[in-house]
Amino acid sequence: MATQPLLVSDSESIKSASDEENFLSPEPLFSGSMQQANLDLYPSGGSVISLSIGTLSGSYHSCGVDLTGEIVCWGSNQYGQLGLGQASVSVRIPTKLNNVGVTGNGLSVSAGDDYTCAVYSNGEGYCMGAGQYGVLGDGTSDNQALPTLLPMPNGVQLVDVATATLHAGGLTLSNGVDCWGDGG
Repeated sequence: MATQPLLVSDSESIKSASDEENFLSPEPLFSGSMQQANLDLYPSGGSVISLSIGTLSGSYHSCGVDLTGEIVCWGSNQYGQLGLGQASVSVRIPTKLNNVGVTGNGLSVSAGDDYTCAVYSNGEGYCMGAGQYGVLGDGTSDNQALPTLLPMPNGVQLVDVATATLHAGGLTLSNGVDCWGDGG
C-alpha cells in the first residue's frame, strides 16, 4: 500500500487514506492546560511524509517527519514519548518536538512502546519517553520527557532508527548497526 501524507485540516482533525482503525480516540484535543503545556502545534495543512505508529499494547502514540524536516508526534504522552518537555500532556494533533539543543532536520522517527527515537541530518540520534531496560540509549532506565542525545561512539553518525518493545537500533552512515536496550 502506498504511503499517504497525513493532512491537518482547519477543523483540527487528522485525515489519512489508511485510517480504517482510527488510531485516534474520541478524547479531547489535548489533556491538560494549553497555556501550561506551551505546545508548538503543527500548522493547518501541513503534510507528514514519513509515519511511525506505535501499535504495541499501551503505546498509543504516533510520530512523523514533515516536508521541512520537522518531527511531529501526537497521542499518549504518559512517559514523555512525544518529546514535549513534560509527561502526561497528551495531544490529538501533530505537535513539534521540543528541539532544545537539537540541530539539523529530522530524517527518521520511530514510535516504540511508550518511547520514541529520532535521527537528524547531522547524524545525531535522540530518544525520549519511558526508559525501561535502557531503551533510550542514555545508559539509564530513567524516563525522559525531552529528546535525549544518544551517546554514539566517536565519529559514528546515524541515518535511520527503529524501535521495538524493549530495544532499539540505528543504521549508521557506514551501513553498520548499533543497538541499545534489552539485549542491545
